[in-house]
Amino acid sequence: MWGAGVIAGLYAVTTYSNKPADVHPQPDHWPEGAKITLARDRPTMLVTLHPQCVCSRATLEELARLLAQAAAPVRVQVLLYRPRVAPDSWAESDLTVRVRAMPGVAVLTDPDGRESERFGMSVSGQTAVYSPDGRLLFTGGITRARGHAGDNAGRAAILSILSKRQPATLRTPVFGCSIRDLR
Repeated sequence: MWGAGVIAGLYAVTTYSNKPADVHPQPDHWPEGAKITLARDRPTMLVTLHPQCVCSRATLEELARLLAQAAAPVRVQVLLYRPRVAPDSWAESDLTVRVRAMPGVAVLTDPDGRESERFGMSVSGQTAVYSPDGRLLFTGGITRARGHAGDNAGRAAILSILSKRQPATLRTPVFGCSIRDLR
């Protein structure tokens, strides 16, 4: 009985870790009225981040690896979710401190996820790369499973794009929590 319980528990955890989040369609071009400015001299990467989501730790590990390996510059904007009614301190966590310390990464507090919503991004860790002319080049996640860092198709695709090579894929699954479900 005990062994069956352990096996069932491991199965549940593994299934949850490898189940991608449901994501919304993203616009193929940079949306009108965006508060974030599109870089005209290099690609712009957007990353949604829920400061209370434990899955986001792996996203930040992968973002750091990606930026260390990037052959070309990229403008990185992290959209830091915060419920509109919550105090500013709600969004302060060890994840927030870590992302703000990353060189070359700008952090924009995103009350109620409005800016993320404009880009069709609804999951913590969801990443999008846009060309200088505003075309969507990549959308998806940069982790291989929920809360797990390591080699993955998302990071490889973005590195290919930044190196001006054809990536193996332009979309990858996102493994994270809905930014609105963890209020």
